[in-house]
Amino acid sequence: MAFGPKDFVTPAAAFTMAVTVIFYVRYAISTSRSEAHIRRAGALRPDHPQAPESSKPERKGDA
Repeated sequence: MAFGPKDFVTPAAAFTMAVTVIFYVRYAISTSRSEAHIRRAGALRPDHPQAPESSKPERKGDA
């Protein structure tokens, strides 16, 4: 039984795709965590421009 090129290329391609997916998922999770951390930190500071309107203090003279 002889081995052809497809016997080596197919597993190599599958392995490459699996590694690519693993790196992409790790990157996406890391990015999501860092963005959530930034949003959470901004929500804790009421004077931050991205803070929700309900947490911003009212300024004197605002009616």
